[in-house]
Amino acid sequence: MSHAGAHQPLSPLVHLIDDDEAVRASLSLLIGTVGLRVQTWSDPQVFLAQFDRQGIGVIVLDVRMPGISGLTVLDTLVAQGVDQPVIMLTGHGTVEMCRRAFKAGAAEFLEKPVDDEALIEALQSAVRQHVRSRERVSADREARERFAQLSEREREVLGLVVAGLAD
Repeated sequence: MSHAGAHQPLSPLVHLIDDDEAVRASLSLLIGTVGLRVQTWSDPQVFLAQFDRQGIGVIVLDVRMPGISGLTVLDTLVAQGVDQPVIMLTGHGTVEMCRRAFKAGAAEFLEKPVDDEALIEALQSAVRQHVRSRERVSADREARERFAQLSEREREVLGLVVAGLAD
């Protein structure tokens, strides 16, 4: 049962970066059909300067755009420590381009025109990947915080338990 005003988590956000307005419009409609929110960007430089890195989501990035290539944007995202998965799109892909994208950390590489089912599957997989990644980071942080609260004696006992398990 749903109550008006009840707080529900926002659905994941897809950042769609493509210089082609028609591609942005059609893919936005498609992505919206599976309950994902979409924010479109025509300029990758503006995207890099303004996008929210905190939320759960996926970045869908065209490879060839004026001014800066999608591969350069991918490299920048990786260098900045962005953990949102990136799906690369291209209308003129090569094996080398695909190899470079995966080597840089792309989650998927799809050719235009994009097969609707392939994109939806890639998006859903990437969202699951991002959620799991964030959960691991949160669990690791919680474990470190709990360890920091242990007394010296508790740490000694824990060390002995771990050493005993290692034998």
